[in-house]
Amino acid sequence: MRERFNLKNAPSGRPITLPLKLPTVTNVSVPGTILVVEDNEAVRKFTIMTLRSHGYRILEAFDGESGLATFLRHRHKVELVLTDTEMTPHSGPEMVEEILRVDPFARIGFMSGTARACELPRRLNELPMLEKPFSAEHLIRFVRESVHATRKAVQ
Repeated sequence: MRERFNLKNAPSGRPITLPLKLPTVTNVSVPGTILVVEDNEAVRKFTIMTLRSHGYRILEAFDGESGLATFLRHRHKVELVLTDTEMTPHSGPEMVEEILRVDPFARIGFMSGTARACELPRRLNELPMLEKPFSAEHLIRFVRESVHATRKAVQ
């Protein structure tokens, strides 16, 4: 981008205009939007605070029903749905099944602190799982890997 810069106190007393080339920034990678669906308020707040501190935009929901509604409203912005597995009235896997009906290429990451997470429906077993409790470092690594993973339809 070229701009002009005026020097008003030139020796001749007349303003001098010099070309000035301003640097342009391209290919800046801005973290995407993450939908965090977690019924435990402390875990949800920690997750959101950590992701925001790393530049991610956050949508939040406290259960599967509100998570699905939020995804449907903002699905073209959501880079990753990060969801707990154990929630009521709709579990994370139930919500994910609905999301994948709408968008089979949606990126999904599960969070779980229980062994029951291993009981995911067969087609969801290959989706990434973050075990609770997790550190901020583990969370950020998990999200980065999940967001940058190649999109493929869940069969």
